[in-house]
Amino acid sequence: MHGIPSCDTPSDFDVRMRCRRIYGRCTEWPVVRASCLVMRVSAGMTERRPSDMVGLGLAVISSLCIAVVPSAGKIAMDAGASLIILLVSRCLIGAVFMVPIVILQREALFPDRQYLWRIMLASMFGVAMIAGLYGAVRFMDVGLAMLILYMYPIGIALVEHAQGNERISRIQWASLVAVAGGLVLLSYDSLRGGDMFGIGLSFAAMFCAMMFTIVSSRLAKTIGASSVNFATNLWSCIILAALMLGLPSVLPVAMPATNTGWLAIAGNGVFFMLGYLLFFESSRIIGITRTSVVTLVDPLLAALVAILLLGQMLSPLEWTGFFVITGSLLVFERGKQLVQTV
Repeated sequence: MHGIPSCDTPSDFDVRMRCRRIYGRCTEWPVVRASCLVMRVSAGMTERRPSDMVGLGLAVISSLCIAVVPSAGKIAMDAGASLIILLVSRCLIGAVFMVPIVILQREALFPDRQYLWRIMLASMFGVAMIAGLYGAVRFMDVGLAMLILYMYPIGIALVEHAQGNERISRIQWASLVAVAGGLVLLSYDSLRGGDMFGIGLSFAAMFCAMMFTIVSSRLAKTIGASSVNFATNLWSCIILAALMLGLPSVLPVAMPATNTGWLAIAGNGVFFMLGYLLFFESSRIIGITRTSVVTLVDPLLAALVAILLLGQMLSPLEWTGFFVITGSLLVFERGKQLVQTV
């Protein structure tokens, strides 16, 4: 007698039952598995688990929130706000707004000490990511710096795949390569090169973004997304404030001179907070790799927001990159293959 192994995912219970009824328990399992896979693909193309749809929806909304941040930041700085004020206010607003959310969700404002070092580590990676990115754009074009930074989901996919948390199929790897190509096209008009120091800082920022995402997402599974968001915002605010006070000549303080600038400061903080809160919630539902890859729509949505708020238009080549990224992300999502026990 041969048992019939699992047909891949827990949501395939009905498919397994259909296979069992059709072939019986005595059928050689490779035949059954092949038939199950056909049924699963035909069903999976039209159906998704409700939790999947919620997770994907949260990831897209997260990206939309993050997409507002660069334009809001530019408006605030054009109104006279300095970079350090923009960053400190962003984290401070995030921490303040997270307090009632954490309380309503009955999560801990101050988690157990055993998690403190990981919270501080995530916060330091977040601050280092910002420092690396803004340091890089002093030596190279911002388009190339952002292009390198947005490669971080590929690093996350490699880490999760190597650790056995998720299995990335060949078609998904191919789609990630296509996404990278689309990012090049989207940034091509602004790529004018940069020196090795700037490129090194950009890769350091990418590594910090990857580590911040991994550490924070794993913490969110343990202590809750709201608690992580509050704690990382609070510690990031403390670190940035210490740098601001300790290095006044390097990090000058300047406030926005207009009401529009102050409104942009507020919007920058609120949308930054919402973006990461929804990101962590999404990663708890569909996994860190899928959430990170889905949020590669950030530059696409940021481009659309810039069109609406700043009047910046895309060139035909940039639109080509836009649609290449969109199509590649759809292929990646269709080709998902999470690790299962067979």
